[in-house]
Amino acid sequence: MGASDLSEIGNTKSDNHFRVVVIAGNEKELNSYSRALEEHFDVVSLQDNSEVTALLKKKTLPDVFLIDTLLPQDEVSALCQTTQANQNTRNTPIMVLSEVNEPEVRANAFDAGASDYIVKPIIVPELVSRLRLHASQYRRTVDLETLIDIDPLTHLPNATKFSEILKQEWLRCARYWHHLSLLLIRLENIEIYEENHNRDQYYALIASLADALSSIGARPGDVLASLNENCFALALSDCSTEGARLKAEQIMNVLSKSNIYAKARSPHDLTCRIAIGIAAPAVGGSCEELFNAAQELFDKNEQNDSSKFLEFDEIMGTV
Repeated sequence: MGASDLSEIGNTKSDNHFRVVVIAGNEKELNSYSRALEEHFDVVSLQDNSEVTALLKKKTLPDVFLIDTLLPQDEVSALCQTTQANQNTRNTPIMVLSEVNEPEVRANAFDAGASDYIVKPIIVPELVSRLRLHASQYRRTVDLETLIDIDPLTHLPNATKFSEILKQEWLRCARYWHHLSLLLIRLENIEIYEENHNRDQYYALIASLADALSSIGARPGDVLASLNENCFALALSDCSTEGARLKAEQIMNVLSKSNIYAKARSPHDLTCRIAIGIAAPAVGGSCEELFNAAQELFDKNEQNDSSKFLEFDEIMGTV
């Protein structure tokens, strides 16, 4: 079945929850692909690779790219450069449709980043099956990565995911000359509580702390994560000293009104301390330096039990 016959396919079970981006320079073929595939997928049609960048700025991202080209290696390389620049599409599969069937060209396309290569004329049922296969495998991979990135006890991003997010926010704040604030929230004397309670009670306490922190209003872009069982991190983009202090006070207020401290045998068994670090990424430093400096505040003030808030002497990068 040739490209002109693509619409000649019977109705099959819909897979409209998968999103396929079709790229073809020939408008007639692009329309044929769209007509054939829209019965099975959510289809977005583009005539040029240059349109992909704008597409990736939208909320709903593709599950697979399908590109029709006579220059597989060049086109796939260009598409990969675009998708690789977006954290959320780095592993999105790319399928190639081409009239070129030379082994070397096919091999080069795979080397450039193609996940599959189909030689025209197209057999539509096979194309639909391959798209469905790649899209479903991609979705399963994304779902698995989501599970790996989430702490199973608190259901918050874990330390690995937070490190990745912090790097992204550092670069974004550097680009727009914004401050970046980091709050490390640590529950002190947790080991005493663990010694005097069973594991279920201990885990319930950690989960309660996560719930209390999650209940605090957050702006778009603010990220709360679970670093370990007694330490949480909160990244605040475009937030300087005053905003970070207000957020720390808000956290303390919420925790004092919750039943977390009441779970301890004495008022001194559980306390909370917050390390506040603020940086100007556009001026210098790194997100790793910000994180390490915030952690060091706990070590430097280990004997100073009276201080609930631990802060930098100055904004990192300004001196």
